[in-house]
Amino acid sequence: SWWGDEVTPKQFSDDLKALGDIQALTVRINSGGGDVFAAFAIYNRLLDLRKKGVKVSAVVDGWAASAATVICMGAEKISIPAAAMFMIHDPAVGSFGYYKAEELEKMADELKTIKQAIVAAYAGKTGKSAEDISAAMAAETWFDGTSAVEAGYCDELISAAENTAVENRGGRFFVNSIEMPDIPEKVLERFPALNNTNNTADGAAGAAPEKNAKNTKETTDTTEPEEQGMADI
Repeated sequence: SWWGDEVTPKQFSDDLKALGDIQALTVRINSGGGDVFAAFAIYNRLLDLRKKGVKVSAVVDGWAASAATVICMGAEKISIPAAAMFMIHDPAVGSFGYYKAEELEKMADELKTIKQAIVAAYAGKTGKSAEDISAAMAAETWFDGTSAVEAGYCDELISAAENTAVENRGGRFFVNSIEMPDIPEKVLERFPALNNTNNTADGAAGAAPEKNAKNTKETTDTTEPEEQGMADI
């Protein structure tokens, strides 16, 4: 755990068990993403529930970015406010140290394989071609709620409160511990605390640490379920 506010796959499964027999589950998401393998584990738990007849819905409260969008794909219906954000990008790995060429090549191959799995999840939801999705990921594509629905990543627009808190780290905007210096203007307009020339916000926590490439894949940024039949991420 990097920040202390994550939901791990084990915790998610334990919380689901605590709910007992349920007919429906709403997963509320307000997350910049995290560990892609943790996201796939939660995604697959949601698919398992659907196979058992549980109606699984997801609601994007403020934003769903990176690995958080993979979790969304596990829901039968994804709802998002027009003012919320949805972002997809290529998987990345942080590294420090010294590596041989073959080690770097292996990491690159692993990232390509991970991307293929993510593309498959998006394609299953959107019906888009793998080529189109791959290109959108490579371009680091940001959608507001309306465009996320138009592109097929989400299913319906809903109303929401105007101001949704988005966590900022070290006075800078991060997704998966990766600094995003070129935030689209529509994102900055949505989150006034980030809307200045330095992409900074007051009262932010410490900067994100670097990670070892051999032990990294990122960390899921989530919160605990609050009530029966509902999980917040």
